[in-house]
Amino acid sequence: MNVTSVSLLERLKNARPDASDWHRLQGIYLPLIERWLGRIPELGDEAGDLAQEVFVVMVRELPRFERQREGSFRAWLRQVTVNKVRSHRKRRKRQVLVALDPAEKFLEQLADPGGDLAREWDLGHGIY
Repeated sequence: MNVTSVSLLERLKNARPDASDWHRLQGIYLPLIERWLGRIPELGDEAGDLAQEVFVVMVRELPRFERQREGSFRAWLRQVTVNKVRSHRKRRKRQVLVALDPAEKFLEQLADPGGDLAREWDLGHGIY
């Protein structure tokens, strides 16, 4: 299990982070995001592209991220992922009842910080 260190995140928030730090973060989180998006019904081949979009948001927003407690980065990244998928689905203008929609049900479960999927997400991310 890979662990994202506080010092790595702090280095990435600096004005001029080292490219190797970005590669390390990408190596830890991009495969994980891709696996989670691969579990969402109906995304199919779009999961890889969406994972890249999540990573772009993470890179763009990381300088503003403020660590609140242990696990706050995981929670923040999980919410970024959920929001990106929801935005993607809105762009596709699907007209499906939420209660009958398996992808939305999955996203609701993933977004719930006390839910089983959130705990599974956290276990896959290590300590930070």
